[in-house]
Amino acid sequence: MERSITLTGLFIAALLVPMAAHAHIRLDESSPGPDEVVYVMPSHLRLLFSARIEARYTGVTLIGPDGEAVSTGGVVFVDGSDREITVSLPELVQPGTWTVQWRTAGADGHVLEGSYSFVLAPDSALAAAARDSIAGAAATDGIQPTGDTAAAAGTAGDMHAHHEEPESVGGTRDAIARGLHFVALLLLLGSVTFRAVLMPRLGLSESANVTLQRRVWRTITVGALLLAASAVLRLWFQSIALHGAERAWNTELLSIMLTDTSWGRAWLLQSVLFALLGMAIVWARPGRDRAGLVVAVIAVLGLSAIPALSGHAAGATGLGRLIILNDAVHVAAAGAWLGTLAVLILVAIPVLRRAEPDGDARAADAIDTFSPIALAGGAVVVVSGVVNSVMHLSAVPQLWTTTYGRVLLAKLLFVALVAIAGFVNWRQVRPRLREIGGVQRLRITAGAELAFALLVLTATAILTGQPRP
Repeated sequence: MERSITLTGLFIAALLVPMAAHAHIRLDESSPGPDEVVYVMPSHLRLLFSARIEARYTGVTLIGPDGEAVSTGGVVFVDGSDREITVSLPELVQPGTWTVQWRTAGADGHVLEGSYSFVLAPDSALAAAARDSIAGAAATDGIQPTGDTAAAAGTAGDMHAHHEEPESVGGTRDAIARGLHFVALLLLLGSVTFRAVLMPRLGLSESANVTLQRRVWRTITVGALLLAASAVLRLWFQSIALHGAERAWNTELLSIMLTDTSWGRAWLLQSVLFALLGMAIVWARPGRDRAGLVVAVIAVLGLSAIPALSGHAAGATGLGRLIILNDAVHVAAAGAWLGTLAVLILVAIPVLRRAEPDGDARAADAIDTFSPIALAGGAVVVVSGVVNSVMHLSAVPQLWTTTYGRVLLAKLLFVALVAIAGFVNWRQVRPRLREIGGVQRLRITAGAELAFALLVLTATAILTGQPRP
């Protein structure tokens, strides 16, 4: 109980400390600003984003009061900046509401888009009416009007904030691909951890050892195939988001995306590590898999860093590599805990109960041997998860006032359910494993723990597609 109170206090206190880490891109400031009234159309639009953006995939469109797009200049980065852009405008005098639509991609590979409007009112009466309209709408919503409505914005000098949260392009399909990616990673990490750490301590007979090795490597193969499928899906969906469905498999565009973006280079690194894992699978033979196992461990540990290199952590600023390292440790620890549990329940225990004369006793020994791994992995998951939450939230109220925060709360709830199920297995079920039916009871309760873990993976896949507050 004391540990739970301490951990809860640490989590809440940590959320109160702002951190200089940015994940998804959002539009921080612009000139003209949202709902601003200008008397003279500026010569340029200026947009400032929260983090580095990919120049090739950034575009801005200006829509006039008549609903028609205006021909503008191209996107130009402000000297010395990788997140502030300008777009030159022709001479425009038509009064009314003008809408700025923007679309960009960040270092984490996420494609985001948003829009805001401002009012051009060259006539003083029109300007007064526009200001009154904006003030009335703000009062109705219970907020203060944004933009400097008193100054004549003849140039794009002042920058204004209070932009709405951007929309993520391809959110549902990307979440599916990421979910499959996480399942494959946990299966690979669990299989490798079981083979390298847990299995040598079981003292199995030669026949059981060979049979179990064969089953574990088959599981590694299944995980590798799932990972390959998720990689192809993520490449396809990413290309759709950036290039459109019609040009998703255009080789020239794919080549540019893979070599000129941080997301693409992470995808290529994943392909190299996947090839290394394939070599390990080919080399491995029951009873003679040591060299293949060493290569597999290296490959899988490298693959555990891919979500960080192609996700939120890749777009982080301030703490840089430390954020990526923490994210990779979080994934590796989750695999060592929940992935190994899955392999133990679904693969190892059935083999032990059939291949060994005292199968239930051997299964109980395996559970006892796994307990320290589970406790260590679970502790690392909790600590690194708290660090991740701190890096992506700047205040506690964001947990319930933002979409990102609400999904994070759901994930934390599912993590708590996994922890409770694990605690029950450790304190109540494990001590009775050697009783009649003890192993079967564990398979049921551990199945519940894994079911909650799938909910955690689902929430994580959705969370990584949400813009941070």
